[in-house]
Amino acid sequence: MTEIAKQPSSAFRLSTEQVIHGLQAWLPSQFDNANVTVSDVVAPKGTGFSNQTFLFSAQWRDRQAANNQQQFVLQAAPVGKGLFARYDFASMARVQQQLGAVSSVPVARVRGVEADAKILGVPFYIMERVGGRAPTDKPPYHRGSWFSDLAPTTHERVWWSGITAMVQLNALDVERDGFEFLARTPWGMPIDANPALTRIKQWREFMAWADAEPCAPISAALLELERSAPPAPAKLSVHWGDAKLSNCMVDNSRIQALLDWELCGLSVPEEDLAHWLMLDWSLWAVTGNTRLASLPSPERTVARYQELSGRDTSHVLWWFRFGMVRLAIIYHRIMSLLRARGHVPTNAKLTDVNPMVPLMAPVFEKDQLP
Repeated sequence: MTEIAKQPSSAFRLSTEQVIHGLQAWLPSQFDNANVTVSDVVAPKGTGFSNQTFLFSAQWRDRQAANNQQQFVLQAAPVGKGLFARYDFASMARVQQQLGAVSSVPVARVRGVEADAKILGVPFYIMERVGGRAPTDKPPYHRGSWFSDLAPTTHERVWWSGITAMVQLNALDVERDGFEFLARTPWGMPIDANPALTRIKQWREFMAWADAEPCAPISAALLELERSAPPAPAKLSVHWGDAKLSNCMVDNSRIQALLDWELCGLSVPEEDLAHWLMLDWSLWAVTGNTRLASLPSPERTVARYQELSGRDTSHVLWWFRFGMVRLAIIYHRIMSLLRARGHVPTNAKLTDVNPMVPLMAPVFEKDQLP
């Protein structure tokens, strides 16, 4: 998810000691009852109010008495109130497992899932660590980051590698390839649903749950989206849910793994494509900076996606607008949490402190992608 200005305090996160103690008690069940030692536990910066992420190493001896050591990633639900009401870690892990089994979509290998909160206090899963680095949201990968310092030709190769992986994901057949379970995720929908109208309903409900304080610009934008909603497609596709360059592991100028599946479900492919473009735009637009010039333009990206997929992308602007409104709704929740935790004045109106609200109007005023 999009990074925020203030990170949750330690009161809302698992401690390193909790992770070590819990995993050392649990991991033997995943590794043939071997005695496992957990070390080098690190919580990367910038995980925000969404999933908790920890990197760690594990050492164990297998049945052949061989010594094993490997690096893993722990994805855990937030402690206490989080960004979302429900975290379906079983589905997050299962979509990666199924992608690894039936496709060439690059994902990390899941090694274990635990829905019982007795182990760490929250549900979690672990996966093998993939080599490389993820482009950052803060600082934006457009400037002052390790990614922006790469050669311009590398920027372009990484971008197209991500679009190719997205095309591969969206090309999967929900029923043939075993992804029917995505209809039942927190952000899923029936396979015969109208995705545009379903999304509007889902995010209206989320906003009401996030904080009862109204936000007139967001409500008006949702009404306009409802009025102009595209028709239902013939069939839905596997939906990443949080498609963006900073949710990719990059190494050797290629995407090595798509990350962050908490919003996975079913939708039209244009939703992933538009979300990728929208978050790329918001990263520089919200700070008043310029886009990394060596990245392919939105127009080139849409054309390339259409060329690779053979799909119609005529409604990508509607989904871009929807993505911007969705991001504003997510920040409505983030600002509510920050206010409750003392990082935003208690008398501040959420509309006034939401940095995404001012970005909505320009998106609706134009008849083309910004």
